[in-house]
Amino acid sequence: MHDLVHDVARSIMADELLDSSTKGKIQRTSCRYALLRDCRKPLKLFVTFPSQIRHLRYLNAPGIQDRNILSIVKLSKLYFLNLSGSARVTALPKSLGEIEGLVHLDLSGCSGIRELPESFCKLTNLIHLNLSDCYRIEGVSEAMSNLTELQYLNLSHCSSYRGRLHLKGLREILGNLTKLRYLNLSKCIDTIFGSAPTDQSCRFIECVGTLCNLEHLDLSKNNSLNSVPESLGRLRMLHTINLSGCCNLMQLPKSIGEIDSLKFLTVTDCRALDKSTLPCFSNNLILLPHFVVQASDSEFSSNIGLLQDANPTELKISSLENVKSAEETLGIKLSEERRISKLIFQWSASAKRFMEDIDVLRDLLPPSTLQHFDLQGYKSISFPGWLMNISHYVPNIVKIKLEDLPMCNILPALGQLQNLQELFLGTMSSITKIDGDFCGCVRAFPQLVKFILYYMKSLEEWTTTYSYGEDFVNEMMFPKLQRLEIRNCPKLKLKPCPPKTVDWKIESSDNVISSWGAGCTDTYSSSSPVTNLEVDSCKVPLCQWRLLQHLPVLPFLSINRCNDLTSLPDINRDPSTIELLSPQDISEMAAPKYLCELTSRKLKVNVPQEIIRRPISLQSLRLSNCASITSLPQWLGDITSLEKLEIFNCGGIGSLPQNIERFNNLKYLHIFGCPRLKVWCQYKEHKMWLRHVEKIIRRSRKYREADDIILNITLS
Repeated sequence: MHDLVHDVARSIMADELLDSSTKGKIQRTSCRYALLRDCRKPLKLFVTFPSQIRHLRYLNAPGIQDRNILSIVKLSKLYFLNLSGSARVTALPKSLGEIEGLVHLDLSGCSGIRELPESFCKLTNLIHLNLSDCYRIEGVSEAMSNLTELQYLNLSHCSSYRGRLHLKGLREILGNLTKLRYLNLSKCIDTIFGSAPTDQSCRFIECVGTLCNLEHLDLSKNNSLNSVPESLGRLRMLHTINLSGCCNLMQLPKSIGEIDSLKFLTVTDCRALDKSTLPCFSNNLILLPHFVVQASDSEFSSNIGLLQDANPTELKISSLENVKSAEETLGIKLSEERRISKLIFQWSASAKRFMEDIDVLRDLLPPSTLQHFDLQGYKSISFPGWLMNISHYVPNIVKIKLEDLPMCNILPALGQLQNLQELFLGTMSSITKIDGDFCGCVRAFPQLVKFILYYMKSLEEWTTTYSYGEDFVNEMMFPKLQRLEIRNCPKLKLKPCPPKTVDWKIESSDNVISSWGAGCTDTYSSSSPVTNLEVDSCKVPLCQWRLLQHLPVLPFLSINRCNDLTSLPDINRDPSTIELLSPQDISEMAAPKYLCELTSRKLKVNVPQEIIRRPISLQSLRLSNCASITSLPQWLGDITSLEKLEIFNCGGIGSLPQNIERFNNLKYLHIFGCPRLKVWCQYKEHKMWLRHVEKIIRRSRKYREADDIILNITLS
């Protein structure tokens, strides 16, 4: 709205609009519209004359925290009421039906309400009723017996609560709602008949076939639905059918393909569906959520304009190289489709383009409600403005995947997405570094828990910290990271210190493991939360895994497809200065002999480098698919803290370490696919070495006859 028009509207509505965000009490006596932004407080606290709010016509109050909403019945003139997301509300007023003029009622997400009052059936003027995610409510069918004016009815996810089939009787009521245009029964038919496939579900859908004004029908996620009746073909105004997630649905009736008005049909995750029963698609029928752009014979058009009225929850648009004009992408107005939560844009990698990719993407601005966004096959060098400033246009995103973008040489400032939890960057061959520009500014990536980098073959540098403010304060890039994967990034080096994460997998990215110096050990080691490290397909010998120097506390280590494990890396520090860790450390280094100076934090000694070398401390170690290893490394025998040892498919290994008796903490031993080691375990003296092992983890009974560890070991 233009600023001048907005100001005029506000001046006209000044005496009729109550906005709870206004500071102080409002001195108005004739409010007809109310917007409550903070629903923790009663409405009467916001007005000077609370008795006058009985004239209120429009009340938008989602997320009410007060269980008692009895005062709502005083609003006798209401025609619009939104209490969505008010999970703490446990009951509706018994006299709710006295608000006879109510036409719009949204109770979605009010999961605490257990029943609808008897007076509910008096709301005969209701046109819009949303009871989605109200899985405790009883008496729904009875309450709707007189609501014959309904045009919008949403009962989605009213799933069974404690085995109660509280939508039983809906079939008898539904046939009377002949004015319905929108009907959402997602994941609620099972609440009527149970979750097992049954003919009753199909007969229930037959009554839907009598709703001749129906335009939108959502039957998704109903396991009890195994077929759809022919009667749906009589719905000549039907525009959209959603059958996604009906995993037992086996076939569709031929009559569906004869509905001339049908434009969108969604059958995602219908695993049992016979695809041959899908209707033959005309130019006007779209199978969602996957829409394939096709170039028409016209010089300036494709079929993407068919998406103009689509508003699914998920949408994948592929073959975007076939878009021919900006007018087409502007016309579908994606930013206005508020139901879309997941969106995928995909170009074919080597296909000819009618337009530059950036020009197509510029006009495909997603709605602000979007949560999952994938961009694949994009070949322009840069991104349009909305993507470079994505936190402003699409602030609610929780997951992003940017994949197969060979020309892009700069990344958007994704760090400013305050809700982003998962990030995937892959096959972007022109990206050479990740630094502070990726963060944007202060409070970067505050919620990110998963970061995956893969096939970034030109990526040479990732600066794991960024600075902000006049004082250039340094912060870690991902403060809440839980899972980090770096796969096939052969040139990548990280600096100045390892990222903070819990689980870390490194595959075919040798520089990430070996290219560390000693610069950040002292400042980072005490705060490193890494507990699980998985290394896969590393060609660098273990003695060069300098990353281990920066992970002083590492409970779990998994090594897969690595063939040189002969020795651990040296602690690469100045040999004259070592942190004082414990009295045992002093004795091991013969401190009295080498002692030069003792401070409160440091023990300075002059010792040979080999005295400083010590094995990593582990609780769990997994070695797998290391085919060329002929014996377990000697350093394994020094890790007496080990509680779990797994050795899989290492056929060359013939024995456990000689000092296995020192493994007093070992509780789990699992050996599979190691025939030589299996023979070694059969010897009587070796069984005695394992007598302290509390449990041998064997494979499942199905594979017990294979190369499992010896089954007749007796433990004392």
